[in-house]
Order: sequence, then C-alpha cells, then structure tokens
Amino acid sequence: MSFNNIDYAVLAARLSAAQVGLYWRAFQVGVVYQEKVSGVMARLAFPIYSRTTDMEELKALHERATRLLAVIIIPLLATVAFTAPEFVPWAFGEAWRESVLPTQILAVAGIVTAVLRGSHQLVLAAGRPRALLGFNVVMLVAYGATVWFTAPLGIARVSVAVAALYVVMLVSFYAFLLRPIAGVQVRRIFLDVGPALVASVALLAVGVPVAELMRSLDAPPLLVIGPAALVGLGVYAATLRAGFPTAWADLYGLVSRVVGPRRPFARRRAVASSSSP
Repeated sequence: MSFNNIDYAVLAARLSAAQVGLYWRAFQVGVVYQEKVSGVMARLAFPIYSRTTDMEELKALHERATRLLAVIIIPLLATVAFTAPEFVPWAFGEAWRESVLPTQILAVAGIVTAVLRGSHQLVLAAGRPRALLGFNVVMLVAYGATVWFTAPLGIARVSVAVAALYVVMLVSFYAFLLRPIAGVQVRRIFLDVGPALVASVALLAVGVPVAELMRSLDAPPLLVIGPAALVGLGVYAATLRAGFPTAWADLYGLVSRVVGPRRPFARRRAVASSSSP
C-alpha cells in the first residue's frame, strides 16, 4: 500500500490539491484500472507457483503468464493512450481534460505493472521473501525521491519520471531478483513482451490516423473512440496471429476457455428448436 500511495502523499506536500487530483485521475486510468485484469494473475500466481515441482516448471509458467498478460493489457493501454483526448473528458467530465497527457504517459507504467504481475509471487514461491522485501524498500525510497524532486516541474514531468522509474524497476527486478533466484534472464522481458509491443505498434500505426480523421470531421467522442479502437484492435489481432503464433495461441486458448461453456447451451437450444413441431 505504501508504494501505491507514496506519490500522492509527496505531491500533496508539494503541489495544489487540484494538481494532485489531476495526477490521481491520470494514474487511475493509466495504471490502476488495468489491475482489474492483471490482478487476477496476482491472486492466482502464488498458489499455482508454489505447487510446481522444480524451477524449470516454475519459470515456464511465469513466462507464459507474462506473455499472456502482455498480449491482453498492452493493446488496451495503447488504445486508451491515443484515444485519451476524447475518452477522459467523455468518461469523467471536461474538468479532467488536463489529465489527458499524464494519462498517456503513465500508460507506460501501467504496462510495466502488468508485466510484473506474478513476478513477486515467483520470488516468494522460490523461498526468497527477504530479497523481495529489500528490493521493495529500495524502490519505495527511489519512487518517493523521484516524485519529490520532479513535483515542482508539474504533473506531466512527474509522470515522465514515474514512467521511467517503472521501466528501471522492471529491468532491475529481472536483473537483481529473477535472474539470480530463478535463472530468468533480462532478455526474457523482450521475448515475452515483444509480440504484444510489435503488434501494438501496428495498432497505433492504423488507429491513430483513424482517430485523427474522425477528429478532423468534428465527430463526437464515441465516434472517434469506437472506430479507431475497433480498427486498431483488429489490426493488432491480425498482426499477432500472423507474426507470433505462440502468443496468439495463448490468447486464443484463453478466449476459448472463457466463451467455451456457452456453446453447450447453444447446442441445446438448437436441438430443442429442431425437435419442436
């Protein structure tokens, strides 16, 4: 809880309440809301990891879970980032428009948060809670100091500094915890997150021009967000399927498990309708 709130506490001591509120809104949209999805991983990871029989099985589970979370979360945050000028005022009111730029920047921190979901549980399952505690204390101090020294520069620059710190935290977690404890190399970040990042570049390459086109036509917010998001996510899915079959198979398998139980009911209705006079 301290890590989640230290930035608010520091900003409250350095900036006006209005500025803190704008940063809070940006952090909620850019970082916290994605935890509704990635938080499921955090709750399930430890009991699953703790049942593994050896470190290789533990590493394989972690890598697959990280890849799947990246495939789900990164395109969603990329879509939020480029539609934020419409999405934030439409969803929360015009008074929050100044939080658009910080929201777009903090989406990077949201991606890092999703990628690290389950990594803490891996360290715990490996029997190294003290190492995790030490790392978290160091990062907490660094986080507070970063926000303290950048606060006078405004919330946009605070957001840049926070996003950069999250990236440093991701690399450091792999280098100083996962590599020595579980043998997970730093390059696994790029191997596990790469498919989602590459496909998200394709998403942005198509989605941003569509959004700009709709803006040039003075379309209402939903007619900017909707077409841009649908086209972008469609290109994302096509790119992922064509270029990264393993990541696509993980995503397809998850979706199939979620929607699969509905099929028997559809079959029963079809049988009932065919047998009725």
